[in-house]
Amino acid sequence: MLFAKINPTAKTITQVDPFNTSVAESDYMTVIAMPYGAGATKILFEVIFGTMSLDEQGNITGFYKAFSTKVTMTADEISAWSSDDSVLLSLVASKIGTATSNFVTTNLGDQLI
Repeated sequence: MLFAKINPTAKTITQVDPFNTSVAESDYMTVIAMPYGAGATKILFEVIFGTMSLDEQGNITGFYKAFSTKVTMTADEISAWSSDDSVLLSLVASKIGTATSNFVTTNLGDQLI
């Protein structure tokens, strides 16, 4: 699974009660097509934001989902995407107002914690 470190970080504000809010901030994202049909003119992606968990050697042991959002991209917007998923992550990041600074590949599969 491919993750992108983003800058600026993504934030979401949740109303906890009538007088208080909490802020969740994440510095990594990944995207999942929901579903992707070949030849589609619009593709809906779930953008998942979270943080990485590392072991003592710096290996990624988990990705903790903080929040997610959905983004629709047109075929023209993602025309540069081929087999390199880092291109897609950069395109989605740009659409939501952030940028990718580096990419991390893990063997977590679809295990989002």
